[in-house]
Amino acid sequence: MKGRARMVSYFNVASSAILIYDWFLTIPLEVATIWRSKWSLTKVLFITTRYIAYLQLVDIVYYYPRSPTGTEQLTSAPKVCQITYEIHTWSVAIGVGAGEALLSLRTWAVWGSSRKMGVFLGILWIITWSSAFALVVMFLQKIQYGVTPLTSYVVCYATARSSTTIFWTWVIFLLWNTLMFVLMAIPAYKSFQESGGD
Repeated sequence: MKGRARMVSYFNVASSAILIYDWFLTIPLEVATIWRSKWSLTKVLFITTRYIAYLQLVDIVYYYPRSPTGTEQLTSAPKVCQITYEIHTWSVAIGVGAGEALLSLRTWAVWGSSRKMGVFLGILWIITWSSAFALVVMFLQKIQYGVTPLTSYVVCYATARSSTTIFWTWVIFLLWNTLMFVLMAIPAYKSFQESGGD
């Protein structure tokens, strides 16, 4: 357990460093093209997708595996664990939802920004993500936390959870992305045929 927790901590630190490094690399272009532009749905979705990930840094720091020192109580109160995990889960769900909305706008643009396709994608997005968010709520309601039976490196220990519920959430994500791929492939194939296959 100690080795696994240490490996998780390494990956958490590495991913956090990449996220911050990417921000420093791209912030000049972001300011020039996004922040100085007029407010629009696309801008809101981009900012949401871009910055909601930083909420997860709070969880990474809080959940950072560590050894207790002296009489330190390592395992946090179940309520604290529940709140922090809910923040983490919802930040992921909202971030992915906003990102997929951006991809839907791209797909809509490829289809010539037709009204029918816009209505179709809008309604389908609402149905898809309403279902996904409902499953997230069900998943969070089933999680319970308790004192870890292990001696170290565990801040929050889940004693009950529903892997089936979160599984179907990812199935919904998979189906949505498959549909987006097909909708992008159709006009690409038509364009390929019109060009004579060259």
